[in-house]
Amino acid sequence: MIQQIGKNLRSHFLMALVYCVCFTGHILAQEQEESEYEQKIAQCTDSVVAYVNIEPSISKRYAFQGLSTASKARNQEDKAFFYNVLGVIYKSQSSYDSSRYYFKRAIKTHEHTGDVFQEGATNNNLARLYVLMSNYDLALEHFQRALVLFNETKAYYEIATVHSSLGEMYIELDDDELAIEHLKKSEAIYTQEGFEDGIVMVHFDLGLIAKKKGKLQEALVDFQKASEYWRKEKVYKNLLLVLLEEAEILISLEEYTPANRKLIESSQISEHLADRFMKCKGIVLQARIARKRGQHGQAYQLLKQADQLNIYRESPKLEAMVLFEKYLSHKKTGDIHGALTYYERYQKVNDSISGIEQQKTLTGTRLRFDLLNKEKRIQGLLDSTRIQRLKNQKIALKNEVNQSVRNQQFIGIIVLVLVLTGIIVVVMVLFRKNKINSQLNEELNQALEDKDDLLKELHHRVKNNLQIVSSLLNLQASQQEGKKVEEILKDSRNRIESMATLHEKMYQTGKFNSVSLQKYVKELADILDASYAIRQRGIRVDINLDDISVSLDMMVPLGLILNEIFTNSAKHAFIDSESGSIYVMGKQVEDQYQLQVWDSGPGLPEDMDARSGNSLGFRLIFGLCRQLKAKIEIVDDEQAKSKYNITFKWK
Repeated sequence: MIQQIGKNLRSHFLMALVYCVCFTGHILAQEQEESEYEQKIAQCTDSVVAYVNIEPSISKRYAFQGLSTASKARNQEDKAFFYNVLGVIYKSQSSYDSSRYYFKRAIKTHEHTGDVFQEGATNNNLARLYVLMSNYDLALEHFQRALVLFNETKAYYEIATVHSSLGEMYIELDDDELAIEHLKKSEAIYTQEGFEDGIVMVHFDLGLIAKKKGKLQEALVDFQKASEYWRKEKVYKNLLLVLLEEAEILISLEEYTPANRKLIESSQISEHLADRFMKCKGIVLQARIARKRGQHGQAYQLLKQADQLNIYRESPKLEAMVLFEKYLSHKKTGDIHGALTYYERYQKVNDSISGIEQQKTLTGTRLRFDLLNKEKRIQGLLDSTRIQRLKNQKIALKNEVNQSVRNQQFIGIIVLVLVLTGIIVVVMVLFRKNKINSQLNEELNQALEDKDDLLKELHHRVKNNLQIVSSLLNLQASQQEGKKVEEILKDSRNRIESMATLHEKMYQTGKFNSVSLQKYVKELADILDASYAIRQRGIRVDINLDDISVSLDMMVPLGLILNEIFTNSAKHAFIDSESGSIYVMGKQVEDQYQLQVWDSGPGLPEDMDARSGNSLGFRLIFGLCRQLKAKIEIVDDEQAKSKYNITFKWK
């Protein structure tokens, strides 16, 4: 018996020993496998980072190796990392569809792992990709998603970065108001958290907006802050951008020597970065300086160098810039035929750019409307909550009444005074309930009446404006002889946009009966620039108005009058000059408003009678003035030839 027990103990001991050896071997093998995995992932990660800016194709190969290794090991975090890296690499190679695919895979993987911060970062990357693809609706959606996720993790730097990206997007969409709003939010966070690099980028973007608005000195201050910081930190790609912007402003201010210094520095940096696009832009600006100094031969040679870089397909704006410089150079040397050839090519390219810019402007307006609609839906939810709160009060009062009745049943008729008190309480509760019901019904009825009034007003205004559009098109059709179809459509589009801008302003402000004259005139100037590239031609619009609120019925004809005067100046006043100005001044005198519009051009031809001529523009101007019961004079004085003096009663 004892021997049998000994045999069993030895057998169990040997089995346990074998199990321990096998288990230890399994643990050691697993640890070795994990160590090999970590080494492979580290090698792929280091290689991806090392080659991503030098040789993206090599970086992409290592990213796929890392993704394959992580997939075999089922490591979701590493998979998400390599998905995101592949999205960045394909984006840098302009393979936008592939980039979008990998960014979306990364987002799904982050959602699975619950990594909120990385999910926000990838949403931000995807939003910036959609901006490059001109898909601004989806860009806005993913920017907003990134903001929500970064707010959850209190990632302040990333929140500021998203606002900065939104600002850049709205600059591209020509919505300066929203751009400045997001850039200021970004700057406030960067300043609070001490992120100097972010503050500098915001100043650069604000400088772009100031430059576009013609505030050159203000823009120059912002650009100089950016260039000083990026030169100190050796951020050459950003430094190259701001140097060219500074040079362009200095040329406009006729400070050619400091502008030339900026261009020499930018040329050295573009050579170092092998950036052909920026090199071409710098050469064109050097040609502009040479032309303005009268060195036409040198300007011509520089423009030939720009042509040899052959990158115009990448940027129609740069092509338009080169063609305009060639037009001016040939014009200055007396080569009229060559000048006209380049001017026609410039107009063709500029028209295509104007179409794109118009589409971006409409997209920006629609995005603004989308934001306003979201705010209205939120307000609607708040109103629904308020109504529900009133209903809950009704239910609570009803329960209070029932409770009072039950209490009275318990008390019975023991004490007559208590019964009378209970009756008084019930009456008061019923009175309160009826009062609340009455208040609720009044609010609902008033809301329905307001809705009906707004719908009637909307249909009335749309009908009136459609009738105006129809009349304008009929008049334009009767004048079409000898005019190009493109010019007819452009004129008609500007007239229609002058009315559309009114509705946009009313929608933004929530005031459906009137609009600010000053803001509206500035919008008209932007429409003029989009159609005729007046700022690029060196033409500025100087607006100095006493601001008043004008009713829609008055502003529609007044806007059409101003559109015709602006268009005449842009098309005819500056053909033989490289620069000029359009002036708009107005002052309020009691219930009268005195408006003056003129330009620095040569004025109307001496043999032209504006009132008796057959020009559609002048027929519209005088006809609309009669509709406004406004007094109009076209006079010559010390300030200008052919100044329009328009006086109307605005109250």
